[in-house]
Amino acid sequence: MKLLTRPSKSASDLKPIEEYAEYQAAQEVVDRLNRERNAVAAEKTDLINKANAYRRPAVEVLSAAYLRGPRPSLDEDGILLSKKISELGLRFNALTLAIQTAEKEVVAVRHRLSAETAKEQASSYRLYVRVVLFGMLKIQQGNSQINDMADGRKELGYNEIFSPVGPSPWPQWGDPKEDSSLWRMILNEFLEAGHISGGEHSRIINGLLRDFEP
Repeated sequence: MKLLTRPSKSASDLKPIEEYAEYQAAQEVVDRLNRERNAVAAEKTDLINKANAYRRPAVEVLSAAYLRGPRPSLDEDGILLSKKISELGLRFNALTLAIQTAEKEVVAVRHRLSAETAKEQASSYRLYVRVVLFGMLKIQQGNSQINDMADGRKELGYNEIFSPVGPSPWPQWGDPKEDSSLWRMILNEFLEAGHISGGEHSRIINGLLRDFEP
């Protein structure tokens, strides 16, 4: 049996998506907006805490401020805190919406780069799939021979003793000649995806397996 070596092209050849300039730019927008929103949230929380300290009517607060000195600051004494809190709430909501839009762009860039790199690895993926099929065919060949040996023992009056082996539920794969068999469905999927040719599809179905190589 021919042993297959691992192809040189693999996922390890890909650079991290964070190293692409367009991804970095899109992610930086998200990071910047998150920093701004965190700052707004912190400022809003601070003002809410200050507002909670003012339990008296605004006129009483202002009156007490006048007693401490001329022309008191309305902001410091909590007169305009609620307005500022509302403004910060608006900014927070606007930043949240902006972040959602920016995150969609990050996802779009990821999808685009994923598609581009997948095209670069398509030939390697096809080879790996064919290696899997090669192994499945070898399992079928080996287990068919085991079955034949067991049947031969039974015909000669012996106990069968031997049975199919392997991690897959063979022989539940069925006969590839049967349209409804698992084997046939797998082969059809491989054909539709372009992993095997029409000729290979036909030969495998008809049991001509010797010439198949990944």
